[in-house]
Amino acid sequence: MGIKFFGQYLLEKGSITKEQLLDAVAFQEEQNIKFGVYAMRKGYITKEQLENVLREQKNSDMKFGEIAIKFRYLSAEQVNEIATKQQNDHIYLGTALVMKGHMSREMLEKELKEYQQEQTEYSPTRAFPAKIEKEDDLLYLIDLIDRLLVRVADIKVKKGDIIKKHKQFEKGDYGAYVAFRGSIKVTLLFNFAEDVARKITAKLLGEDCDKNEIIEDAVKEFINIISGNISAKLAQEGKSVEFSVPAILMDNVTLDDEQVIYSVPYHTVDGLLMLGILIG
Repeated sequence: MGIKFFGQYLLEKGSITKEQLLDAVAFQEEQNIKFGVYAMRKGYITKEQLENVLREQKNSDMKFGEIAIKFRYLSAEQVNEIATKQQNDHIYLGTALVMKGHMSREMLEKELKEYQQEQTEYSPTRAFPAKIEKEDDLLYLIDLIDRLLVRVADIKVKKGDIIKKHKQFEKGDYGAYVAFRGSIKVTLLFNFAEDVARKITAKLLGEDCDKNEIIEDAVKEFINIISGNISAKLAQEGKSVEFSVPAILMDNVTLDDEQVIYSVPYHTVDGLLMLGILIG
């Protein structure tokens, strides 16, 4: 039980094998072409322009098409054309399993129905368990991390409920933090499962890596990207904020009696990313 992705649900239930899941995921990734690749294949942008947009995405909370229009690489009509093509061609995991012969259409419909019924128990509320200052800014931050995991690391997530914790925040496999001061005074604590940290590292470096210090640097760079996006968004609203250099957590964070951490779980197929929000 708990929050799961459809493939994880089928695997744990024994409806498919790990090899069948990996085969379907690989086929799905081949078929679901990214926006920028579509644009390049159509001859609308060059490889250099593609890389420029992807680089800018790390620094601004904008979609690929929005940045391409801003840079005058694409017209609004071209963006709409590609978005429509991408949506029409998109293949879901269940469809990929059927197309690869790992599951019948009838079995897929049955499994989907049962999966959706089970997951209705785990529909998180997008709210803090208590009224807090700067709630809108913090909710934006929580959603921003979701979007950046997809855009920067190609990691899809399902967020759990925001939980109020009083004792400690565990650093996990790879823990790090960054502090904000100014319009918002908050420390963000991160707990990355090892496979999540490795995937972020691979995406940022363009290759797999198993060296601990390099993975730690990549985790800090990802947090730096998050922090820069938050700072830019608040600046657009006329709010001034500064953030520290992200640093590695050496141990679990134990709270004082008066301190509270709001914890947000991000569930991924590679493991858990836990965000801790320490206000003040």
